[in-house]
Amino acid sequence: MKGLLKFIGTLGLLYGVSSGMAARAQETGAREDTAQVRTIPLWGHVKDGFTYAALHGTFVTLMREDSTVVDTMHVQCFNSGTPQEDTYYKFDVPARRARYIIKAEHPDYYPEYVDCTVRYVARNPYVDARHHEMRRRPYASFADRSLGEVVVKATKIRVAYRGDTVVYNADAFNLSEGAMLNELVRQLPGAELKPNGEIYVNGRKVDYLTLNGTDFFKGDNRKMLDNLPAFTVQQVKVYDKTTDRSEFLGYDTEKKAYVMDVSLKREYNTGYMANVAAGGGTDSHYAGRAFGLRYSDRSRVTLFGGMNNTNVYNDRPGENGEWPEESLTNGEFVTRQTGGEFFWQNKAKGIENSLTANAEWSDRDVNRKSATEAYLPQGNRYTRSSSLQDVDYMGVNANNWLTWKTKDHLLTVHSYVGYDRTDTHGYARDAAFDADPSAVGGIDEVLDSAFLLPSSGSARMRWLNRSSTRSLFEEWKYNVGHDMMWDAKLPWGDNLQLRFTGSLSRTENDRFEHYLLDYASSGSGADRRNRYDRGRRRNYYYQPSAEYTFNFPNDWHFLTYYNVSSK
Repeated sequence: MKGLLKFIGTLGLLYGVSSGMAARAQETGAREDTAQVRTIPLWGHVKDGFTYAALHGTFVTLMREDSTVVDTMHVQCFNSGTPQEDTYYKFDVPARRARYIIKAEHPDYYPEYVDCTVRYVARNPYVDARHHEMRRRPYASFADRSLGEVVVKATKIRVAYRGDTVVYNADAFNLSEGAMLNELVRQLPGAELKPNGEIYVNGRKVDYLTLNGTDFFKGDNRKMLDNLPAFTVQQVKVYDKTTDRSEFLGYDTEKKAYVMDVSLKREYNTGYMANVAAGGGTDSHYAGRAFGLRYSDRSRVTLFGGMNNTNVYNDRPGENGEWPEESLTNGEFVTRQTGGEFFWQNKAKGIENSLTANAEWSDRDVNRKSATEAYLPQGNRYTRSSSLQDVDYMGVNANNWLTWKTKDHLLTVHSYVGYDRTDTHGYARDAAFDADPSAVGGIDEVLDSAFLLPSSGSARMRWLNRSSTRSLFEEWKYNVGHDMMWDAKLPWGDNLQLRFTGSLSRTENDRFEHYLLDYASSGSGADRRNRYDRGRRRNYYYQPSAEYTFNFPNDWHFLTYYNVSSK
């Protein structure tokens, strides 16, 4: 009996253990099934290993680490038809630790394998795989391929729409020989070019004018509009461009820029370009300018210079034949300027640097003269006045933009420095008379005589009052600034940004003035004053800041930040 009870107890114990193990196994399976319910996207990009261009038609296979196939797809395209064109793939994978092998296949390229390990999911909304940089097969491997039927059509379409991108075909427009880019832009349907270089397309202002997808004298459109020959242009595209930071983080954090991008024809993607213009006219008027450009797919060196004394800052009329506002300046305006740009980016476009520098000199001379007559009951009053003003200006500035981008880091640095100096010389004088002084001569002769004669004067010219002012104003200022921003993607899915912005400026000016006021009826003599004013001003600004963004899988972002400002 005792043996039977012991046997039954043993069976009960074994049944309890097995039931507990089965329950734990079911619980573990349920947890695994629950984990499989949540997935995150695994993104990847496919590019030509030499040109880093997008590769359409690539077939991608996602495999586990034991080479069993999980999923397959053909790549899709983002920003099609723009310099930012990108071919990518996206697989939904379980949100847990795992290792994958991703194979990319293209008929003209060797297969490219990429290992991708999902180490830490947490709040990461997606996983990025290393880019597939595919190597092209030797030409002989596909030299025997024949083309299909080719249809040639004579009609050229001027405007096409690719999604939200407007594409203009430059060859479809009739332009005069030697035309520059500005003449092409004026003919684009829906486009309007302002005298100062601002461009509007369908009533919306273009933020940046770019060349082959890169900035060209950022903010100064006229450099490209006036100097780039239209025959080198293949297409002009207008679209909304995502900022570098938004593209890096994977969601929009800044407003998109409205961009007009100029794409050069293939034969002009590398080489040299020069443009020289000169002319002369009556009264010793002249105008001249020169522009030189050396460019390639990843670098660009530009030099330019110009001068004229034709009272214009921009030496050509606007869209409707009107001259820019600077050409309406009184007096004589002489300007000279020179500058350049250096642009470089590495093969992977992860490092990019742009340096621009400008120097300008100008001389503005204004001479005003007037002769008036006032009709009064007690007798007419005659006035003669003259003023001379000479403004000499010199300005130098330089800007440098550096961008360094990796998979998990983005560093942007903008530094600038500027110096300006202005010297203004002035001389003004006027006199009032009780008789018409025209018999003495012109305005200058009358004023010279008035300041030489005593108050009694002569029978034909007797002045009532006279005044003169000689002035000298000197001002110089400099400013330097720096803006550095570093963004990082953290392993658990959040973002961190550290930023420092600072600037320093100083202005100094000196004003000298000699003033004379004299009344003929005054017995106390002339009022003579020597004035001197001195101004000194120094400003500085700094603001370090830190920003932390919590990213949640449902595309919610919670932003926290802290900054310290000098103001």
